[in-house]
Amino acid sequence: MSETSEKVVPLNPDDVRERTRAYMDEEGYSQGHVARQVGLSAGTLSAWFNGEYKGDNNKVSAKVMAWLAASAKSAELGALMPADPAWVETPTAKKIMKVLTFTQLTADLAVIYGGAGLGKSKTIERYRDTHPNVWIMEANPATAGMTVMLSQLAEAMGFRDMPQHPQKLFEAVLKTIKGTRGLIVVDEAQHLKRQSLEMLRAIYDAAKGTCGLALSGNAKVFNQIWAKQSENDNFAQFYSRIGKPLSLVRAKEGDVDALAATLNVRGKAERDALKAIALKPGGLRLMMKALRMAALFAQGEAIQVEHIEAAERDLRRDGRHEEEAAHA
Repeated sequence: MSETSEKVVPLNPDDVRERTRAYMDEEGYSQGHVARQVGLSAGTLSAWFNGEYKGDNNKVSAKVMAWLAASAKSAELGALMPADPAWVETPTAKKIMKVLTFTQLTADLAVIYGGAGLGKSKTIERYRDTHPNVWIMEANPATAGMTVMLSQLAEAMGFRDMPQHPQKLFEAVLKTIKGTRGLIVVDEAQHLKRQSLEMLRAIYDAAKGTCGLALSGNAKVFNQIWAKQSENDNFAQFYSRIGKPLSLVRAKEGDVDALAATLNVRGKAERDALKAIALKPGGLRLMMKALRMAALFAQGEAIQVEHIEAAERDLRRDGRHEEEAAHA
């Protein structure tokens, strides 16, 4: 090693423990939480904290110090970025709320469909949090099948450890919703297979006008019902029960204005730059990512249009790299 090489200073485990305890007290973290964050077993971290670890204490201390440094950096960056609002009453959100309200009050069947990043999921959660007897199930490729879908729906209603038997699950769900004037919402419903959709229709019919059903997702969720209703009687029955479907093609200018006002971005040039991003695939979600990155470029100063444009360029470049990697 040359004389100019940086010398490695051994860590003092006692100092690291003291710093870690102080940080845990400040943030309200448990040892279990810290162990998961650091990548250690709970037993190893506990023994290290108590000075009883028989292994390499310097190695554990180094991992804990790296976590402390990363946490400090994350907090520093987080202080610069605007908080992602839990929910904002945008024009698009108002449309979704109106459809959900009507569907619940009239025990109707609704389909809300459109592009990603328009706030559908957040608005659905907001509706559940402000209305009684609303149950949300989020579908994914693993829950596409009928039995798993029923199990997830039962779990959303508070059932645990239910037998994986379609009829028993059906009966449990029906008993919960019947007569409630409630609403079942299936988000990301484009993942559901035909049998799952048919089961949802059966549940809706069996409730006999006492519970609404809303499916939300991308255009596929409506297209597969519309396309197949002419070739399948069950889909024809499903299609015929749909009230006014809500198609959300892209973000509205009013959506951007509402979000920008919440985040204190008021300049016309800045709002125009945000609107240009929001009209692209990814919509408001992409716009919020660009806005948070722009805040980092602004370094605590007011966000300017050049910060937004730089953030969009970075996101566009990252997107190309991800796409190239996926096809490599």
